[in-house]
Amino acid sequence: MLRRLAFACALGLLVSFSAQAETVTVRGVELPARIELGGEELVLNGHGIRSRFMVRVYVGALYLPESASAAQTVLGMQGPKRIRLSLLRDVDPETLDEAMNEGINNNLSAEEIAALAPYIEQLNSLVDSGNQGDDIFLDYIPGEGVRVSAAGRERGTIASEELYRALLLIWLGDKPADERLKRGMLGG
Repeated sequence: MLRRLAFACALGLLVSFSAQAETVTVRGVELPARIELGGEELVLNGHGIRSRFMVRVYVGALYLPESASAAQTVLGMQGPKRIRLSLLRDVDPETLDEAMNEGINNNLSAEEIAALAPYIEQLNSLVDSGNQGDDIFLDYIPGEGVRVSAAGRERGTIASEELYRALLLIWLGDKPADERLKRGMLGG
């Protein structure tokens, strides 16, 4: 009887550790270690918290076809990708738009921004949710473009690979939105 109880406890611990390896929890947000996107399996490359003026705004996570610790590697990587923003507080859509535009403006030249202007405008019209607990998914799917989902529903797709690269630069560029979040998304 004691052996069976010990075996059951050991099995329970093993299942518990196995389940923990399948997700990472950050500030109450569960991030799966693996997801499927565009017919491919992606791995959680890294995650972190975006803070602004000492206020935690969102948990950011980056999913890639394979792990990478250098921004240039991520920017050149082929295949689907996902940026997940899990809001830790209410953020009005205008503030979200301003923050994304600021990140793009900080990391691209005026010419690059001008070339992306119609896509950026389209993106701003799609990110219209900002309630605490909402998840915003910015997905790149080869052959389709940038798919935006927020608060549990798909908002639209923008046919531009260049826009996704610009989005990645918000968090991984030379002037990232948050240096600690950049390190976290790159697995550091």
